[in-house]
Amino acid sequence: MNDSSDAPARSGRAARLDDVAVIAGVAKSTVSRVMSGEATLSVRAETRQRILAIAAELGYQPDSRARALRLRRTHTLGIVVPEIDNPAFGTIIRSAQKAAVARGYSLFISLADKDQPDGELYRRLVAGSRVDGVLVTTTSDPALVAELRRRAISYVLVNRESPGETASIIVDYVDGTVRAVAHLAGLGHRRLALISGPLGQYTGRKRLEGFRRGLAAAGLPFDPDLVAECNYGWEEAGDALAAMLSAPGGPPTAVCAANAVVASGTIARARRLGLAVPDDLSVVALLDGPLAAMSAPAITAMQYPFEELGRLAVNALIDNLEDDTEVAGRTLPPLGLAERESTYAIDPL
Repeated sequence: MNDSSDAPARSGRAARLDDVAVIAGVAKSTVSRVMSGEATLSVRAETRQRILAIAAELGYQPDSRARALRLRRTHTLGIVVPEIDNPAFGTIIRSAQKAAVARGYSLFISLADKDQPDGELYRRLVAGSRVDGVLVTTTSDPALVAELRRRAISYVLVNRESPGETASIIVDYVDGTVRAVAHLAGLGHRRLALISGPLGQYTGRKRLEGFRRGLAAAGLPFDPDLVAECNYGWEEAGDALAAMLSAPGGPPTAVCAANAVVASGTIARARRLGLAVPDDLSVVALLDGPLAAMSAPAITAMQYPFEELGRLAVNALIDNLEDDTEVAGRTLPPLGLAERESTYAIDPL
C-alpha cells in the first residue's frame, strides 16, 4: 500500500474520507458512496474492494452524525428554467431527471418566466427545506442566486455564467457561433448577418461575441447594420431580415439565426420577399432543434451536448451535497454542425 496510508497514524488524528480517497486514487464521492453501500453506484468490483480494504487498514469510519444529517435531507433537487418549450431546456431537464434518479434523488421543476420575473421564486423553492440543492439555468436576476447564497443552499449554474461564480457548467456558444461563421465564409459568403435573441441576455451576448470572432478569423468586416435582435419570435425574425435587406452596405447573403424558430421565420420571410433559400440566401441556426430537420428546406444547425450537460450538473451538485466536493467549472464544446439544405456555396464575383 502507498506510504501515504501512514499519514493519519503519524499525525495522531483519525482517518478521514479524504485519506481513503487519495490512497485509493478515486473521488471522495466514490468513497462515500461505497462506504454507504449505495446500490445504484456503478463501480468495478476491484475498485470497491480496494476502497473497503484501505478504509479497514486506516480504521476509517464514516461520521454517523454527518450521515444522520444526510438522511434528514429531502433527496430532492430543484431546477429553475426560463422556458420549458425550448428543446435545449427540455433535453437538459430529461437528462438531469435521469441522473438524479440514478443517485436516489428526484427533480422539482420550477419555471422562472423570462417575461414575468418572480423575485420570490427561490425563496419559496428553498423555504422549509423543500429541496437540498438547485440547478440554475437563468441568472437574469442576480438577487435570485444571492438568495441561495444567503440561505447556504448548494447550487450549480447550468449553461449560464455569472461574475464571481465558479460553480458553472456550460456549453461553448462562442465556439459554436465561430464555427457557423466559418462554414458560411467557407461557402464564399462575405456579407453575413446575425439575427439574435435579446443581446442583453447571456446567450445573446455569447453569440454576438462568437459572431464577431468568426468574422475576424475569416478576414471579414463587422457591420452593425447586419446585427438585429428579436425575442426569439418567428414573425420578429422575419421583420429583422426585411430591415437588413436595405442595409447601406448591401444585403446579406447569409444569416446566422439564434435558433431553429428564428431560422424558420427568416426563411419564411425571405420567400415572401422573393428570395430563394439557399440559392439567394443561406441560413444557419445557431441552435438545433426538431423544427430544423422538419423544415423545408431542412435547416443547417449547430448541435450541443445538452444531455451531457444535464448529467454532469446533477452529479456535481449531488457530490457537493454529500461530500462537500467543490463544483469545478466546465465548458463543453459543440458536437458539430449538422449540414442540411439551407446553406449553399455562392459564385465568386
